[in-house]
Amino acid sequence: MTRPLPIVCESPRRFPRQRAGGMRRVASLGATLVVALNVVACHAPSGAPPTAAPSELVDSERRVDHLARELQARGSNEPVTLAAIGRSVHGKPLLLHEFPGAGPHVVLLATIHGDEFAGTPLLERLVAELRAHRELARGRRVSVLPVVNPDGLQARRRENARGVDLNRNFPSRNAQESVGGTPLSEPESRALHGWLLTSRADLVISIHQPVAVVDWDGPADEIARIMSEASGLPAQRIGSRPGSLGSFLGVDNGVPVITLELPGGAQRLSPDVLWERYGATLLRAIESAESQRSSFS
Repeated sequence: MTRPLPIVCESPRRFPRQRAGGMRRVASLGATLVVALNVVACHAPSGAPPTAAPSELVDSERRVDHLARELQARGSNEPVTLAAIGRSVHGKPLLLHEFPGAGPHVVLLATIHGDEFAGTPLLERLVAELRAHRELARGRRVSVLPVVNPDGLQARRRENARGVDLNRNFPSRNAQESVGGTPLSEPESRALHGWLLTSRADLVISIHQPVAVVDWDGPADEIARIMSEASGLPAQRIGSRPGSLGSFLGVDNGVPVITLELPGGAQRLSPDVLWERYGATLLRAIESAESQRSSFS
């Protein structure tokens, strides 16, 4: 049986609505795998989690266990950090794959809307590529969260298990209380919010569907242009939605946020085809973040 992942319950320290918290890291599997542990307990909402979904996209803990065994067998010296930044309503871990670096910090996340899940296999392929070819992100810290809304993914619906749109649940100035009750009412948005603020992201890329554009919030127009050229998708401002991650980080706090809107039906593409079409887009964004660092500060 797969052992549960420890949880990193990050608490924001640099922006409003902050609470104190702490974290420590301990080495596991030698220098190969570092698992983040929190010194403060996290509590998922009551209620038993549902049975495991048949799709391997949501079998998170099994993938983590497999990765740990694979890394140990390879004897890799790559300092890959693997952790859970929190848990969903039904107790599923929100997995983080991190590649340390001294340069700009690029965060890539997908499936904050459970029915827009083409970004999950795309980001999992990115993780595999970065593990195999570390030179693709040399000098940069790259953090990848392939599934932000695992309960919604399992149910193939936009909202989380409590029917809340997680990308309307952030404490932006334009937030509306009618969307998800109060800002950060959900465990998934609280976990992502806290981790992002303490991790000091220089660029955030969130993958959605189905509008087929490269949208942006904050000072990210140049990165949007680069990603547009690489993907063939037009760079187009959609507008900052109430309570969205882009509104909170990009508009309110000046962090460049890219919303990579893949076309409708992209979830029917194989991981190989997704990577062939959009892998270079992600790598160009990671590469370009270095030259943008001064404008991110």
